[in-house]
Amino acid sequence: MAYLCHLLTPRAEARLLDGNQLGIFAISPISVGTVIAVCGSMIYSSDVLEHIPQEHMRTALQIEDNLFVQTIADPVDTYFINHSCHPNSGFLNAVQIVAMKDIPAGLEITYDDAMTNGTSRRRFVCHCNSIDCRGEITGDDWRQKNLQERYRGYFSPYLSRRIAASGLARKLKKNDVEKLLLDYDKSPVSSITEALQIVLGKTFCQWPDLIAALPIDADRQRLLLTEDSQHLDHLVQELNELRGANFLPK
Repeated sequence: MAYLCHLLTPRAEARLLDGNQLGIFAISPISVGTVIAVCGSMIYSSDVLEHIPQEHMRTALQIEDNLFVQTIADPVDTYFINHSCHPNSGFLNAVQIVAMKDIPAGLEITYDDAMTNGTSRRRFVCHCNSIDCRGEITGDDWRQKNLQERYRGYFSPYLSRRIAASGLARKLKKNDVEKLLLDYDKSPVSSITEALQIVLGKTFCQWPDLIAALPIDADRQRLLLTEDSQHLDHLVQELNELRGANFLPK
């Protein structure tokens, strides 16, 4: 765990919306490119976050495949920036929210959860009532081609890397599988790493990051990271039989 500072531009303030929900509103004009907020608090890995109550997921900001910035108590203003399917702000990097367009005084500042959410644990029904409203928001929304085009340059960096990888990912070819099986007995982790780099499109990622990116449960990920021979054998079998198709980015 680590700590990050909090920051909200003096050009904005928190206001009470209908009910008890808070939102962030511009109190003077905010120009495109202005950093509006820096989000931060304690940083958790996904296995720790699994034990956090579901209601706290609203303030969990995903910054990597396996890392989340989370506020548990006394959330600050930056964490009340709400989702909208038609937002006016996006991500400059993993924790900085920036204006995507000029925002006039009095307008609520919003971002789209698709810009930062890539986990199945965070999903909710949207009531933004915008013309682009998707209704249900999930951790797979970043995969939508229209959103990738609309928010190009405003995704959290780890999602930008996922999007780029999805264009490189492919099934293993016959010679890839032959090399995997030939090298496996001599160097299991190294041979699987090469195969997963192809299947996931993550050419430069190494073993821990590749395992974190696999669409498998956390318990299985942990066992693979310990290089458990039974689970390594099972993974090789999957890569061999289906050429890795079950792991390709959707």
